[in-house]
Amino acid sequence: MENLAKPPVGPSRERVLSDDELRAVYKAAYARTSGFHRLICLLIHTGGRRGEITALEWAYIGPDVITVPGAVTKNRRRHTIPLGPRTKALLDSFPRIEGSPYVFPAAREQVRGKPSTVMTGYSAPKRAFDKQCGITGWRPSTTCAGRSPRASRSSACGSR
Repeated sequence: MENLAKPPVGPSRERVLSDDELRAVYKAAYARTSGFHRLICLLIHTGGRRGEITALEWAYIGPDVITVPGAVTKNRRRHTIPLGPRTKALLDSFPRIEGSPYVFPAAREQVRGKPSTVMTGYSAPKRAFDKQCGITGWRPSTTCAGRSPRASRSSACGSR
């Protein structure tokens, strides 16, 4: 192992949506009701990571907070996300799929022969969404990167 070279370190992602871009993304996401649109709305409302919010289970959602267990988070530490009235209303508008504990369940039971539990396949919906909102060159993880969720929501999307 000592003879192996370290892998090169890639450039860090520095793309952060401006307030105007975030506003355009939010308006486009809020105008539709597909799973991808709902995911983008919830990412903006919570400032959460895409993988953590995609794996969100209804059981993690309490009356005033979302508690994401460490088994789901990138850093393996439990995350507690406060819920304001607008985020609660957003979550209340999401359909519940019978038999699925997930807020964003998979569209099919198997993907490439493996069991599927949560939403996957972001590329095609993201390309379509970029056309709808007119913003390109961003990732769902950059909706609130580098800013607090509260600052993002209040400055770009109105009070939540």
